[in-house]
Amino acid sequence: MKKSWVIISLFYFFLAALAGLILRFSQLYNLQIPYNNFLHTHSHIALLGWLFLMYYTIIYDQYIPDNQKTKRSYNILFQLTQLSVLGMLVSFPFQGYAFFSILFSTLYIVCAYVFCYVTWRYLCWNKPDQLFLKTSLFFLLLSTLGIWTLGMTIAKLGKDSVFYSISVQFFLHFQINGWFLFGLLSFIINVYHKYTKEFPKKINWFYISSLLATLLGFALPLMKDLKLDILYWLQNTGNIFQLFSLIYFIRYIHPTLKKAFKLKSHYIYYIYIVFLIAYTFKSIIQLLLILPELTEYSILIRNLYIGFIHLVVLGMYSTFLFIYIGFFSSFKINTQIFYLGAIVFTVGFLSTEFLLFLQGISLFLPWKVSLIYFQMIPWFSLFLLFGISGIIISIMFTSRKRI
Repeated sequence: MKKSWVIISLFYFFLAALAGLILRFSQLYNLQIPYNNFLHTHSHIALLGWLFLMYYTIIYDQYIPDNQKTKRSYNILFQLTQLSVLGMLVSFPFQGYAFFSILFSTLYIVCAYVFCYVTWRYLCWNKPDQLFLKTSLFFLLLSTLGIWTLGMTIAKLGKDSVFYSISVQFFLHFQINGWFLFGLLSFIINVYHKYTKEFPKKINWFYISSLLATLLGFALPLMKDLKLDILYWLQNTGNIFQLFSLIYFIRYIHPTLKKAFKLKSHYIYYIYIVFLIAYTFKSIIQLLLILPELTEYSILIRNLYIGFIHLVVLGMYSTFLFIYIGFFSSFKINTQIFYLGAIVFTVGFLSTEFLLFLQGISLFLPWKVSLIYFQMIPWFSLFLLFGISGIIISIMFTSRKRI
């Protein structure tokens, strides 16, 4: 992996965490900031900066043929994508969705299209990890339809319309549960293949159940705006397929990953356990939504929704990317600082998740936790920032490779 690309990706993760920290301190101390603008900044930099650029780095390293890596076009495309993210970072806090933020968002989408084109041609359908990656690229392209409809929706119907909300949810769902999920699964299967020189048994069942879970899962965000009974049944069917995916993962993939990561480092194994816990809780939470009351609460109670998104983005995707950096890095890393950063990040993730879900279910508790929540969560969020900083430092300032 390219060291500079990894550092740049992690730096955007740091900035996304910093924006999130500002949002939480603004609630505690009533800071006069444009809250929604900072919220857009936080989400865009986390998804399009940290996750996208890190995925770009891994895909380039693992799936682009060596004889093609000498071409400058990949570096130029990475820098253009980074420019689009940087533009969003500068424009969103000051103007929200307006001319410059839309301009840089459009540049990002164009870069994403080019990225899909230059990657797709080197992938084949008969290798499971590449099948998952091709599917993830398809969802990346599909998700951008939600962005293209935003402009027309705002102009014709305004931001308060149902179609505006559906467009945003379409983009987020197929980004988080499509592009990023299937990309992650392709990385996981790639690790499995490199360790065993074969692919997991009955992998097609894993692919089909994961695909159906993603497609049918879009019914849940639709239920926020459309009161249709069919959406409830589609969502529940998707949740059952998600459970099948988890069972398959634990039965056929987990034992091999456990051995591979333990052999590499006990610390990498501990990070993997955090990933596995997050993956398991994600599936369990979705299965609980079979109960209509819980489905309604998950839509209406904001902290439950935010907690679930953080569970996936931080607990699943980010932790596994940390594992990937430690497992496949060809550059020097200071092990002690790297693992210390990962541990501090994990403390921040687990503590903030606990507070988010505690605040979310406080309506059903005999005591109120709002004051505790607003006082504590900004300070625990500092652990996320410190953890990411430690990982960046472990890569930037080291004299020898220790992993």
